[in-house]
Amino acid sequence: MNASDTELAGEEKEGDTPVIRPASTAPDRYRFGAVEVCSDVGLTGYERYRATVNRPLLSVTVRRGAHPPSTGRLLGRGHGRRGPLEIRASPDGGRTIAAEGLAPCTLGPNTTVTWHLTGEPTADDTDFLVSTIVPWTLTTAPGTAVLHAASLVGPRGAVLLCGPSGAGKSTLSTALHHHRGWRLFGDDAAVIRIDDRRPVVLSCSREVRLWADAADLLGMGAGIPLPRYSAKSRHPVAEPATEPAQVVAVVQLVDPVATPPVTLTDRSPAVWSSPHTGVSLSRLRAADGIAALRGHLMRLALMSVPEAAAEFAFLTSWHRTVTCAALHYPHIPEALPEAVTALSEFVGSAPRNTHPASPTH
Repeated sequence: MNASDTELAGEEKEGDTPVIRPASTAPDRYRFGAVEVCSDVGLTGYERYRATVNRPLLSVTVRRGAHPPSTGRLLGRGHGRRGPLEIRASPDGGRTIAAEGLAPCTLGPNTTVTWHLTGEPTADDTDFLVSTIVPWTLTTAPGTAVLHAASLVGPRGAVLLCGPSGAGKSTLSTALHHHRGWRLFGDDAAVIRIDDRRPVVLSCSREVRLWADAADLLGMGAGIPLPRYSAKSRHPVAEPATEPAQVVAVVQLVDPVATPPVTLTDRSPAVWSSPHTGVSLSRLRAADGIAALRGHLMRLALMSVPEAAAEFAFLTSWHRTVTCAALHYPHIPEALPEAVTALSEFVGSAPRNTHPASPTH
């Protein structure tokens, strides 16, 4: 047995033959908001998130597995934050996610992940696991969905900022934290559930990820560099986020110069606008609000008709007491304070959730 395979926990004897017992292989536990990750592989760079209290609302188990993984038919291809990726069926009914240049992961039953490593994980591998694989794994938890959204908690409740990568979610949420005192709850993935007939969000991240120019604009200082980005870093968030927060509003970020333009046919007239920067905010009617939610859900593959129907029923119940809006937000520095004002005034006028959502079946 190689020293790299085990630690020497002590030498015992059976007769005249020395026996080396391996050290304990108890997994490490890490806490990211309301989620505990239990891993038999150390998450280098995330030591500060080692769990001290084991009372998670959600948990993900990570185990080292064979490399390469056994995969079946192709389910889909996409472009992740770090380049091309593909999703394939695994023989046991799971989903294997392979991103270019990174160790593949197979998502199995009961929120388990098999990490197909050839050796020790690189910083890229670990970051991909924490920031992408863990949220995708949570999409398989019963009664749970995950939105590609930033989340904050303001005076009236939680607010989700939806939008694709590059829409400005992280910059805007951090600005609301700094200038309005809203608590940062999550950066890029929002776990949503119905809790005691209320629409709630759970945090699965305690960091915000910012490009260098956005960090400078917000006065964030140096963060922890992200290996596969030339000028992007992760910045730890100090406030705890271990409990669910009731959601009062969901805001879809729309780039006014997007090509092709985003069309929201069921949008009401703007309730806040600025001719100087082009920032404007409009309420969304129920149909558009649900469409916005569906458009930003994280999914692993195409769904069957019954699965799609169940998803729609869940979102309809979750959305029942949530106010939705579209924010036209140009990516220019002078638009940021006006977007902060627009959101603050909009959420301040949103009704409190006094009527519980209907339960799903």
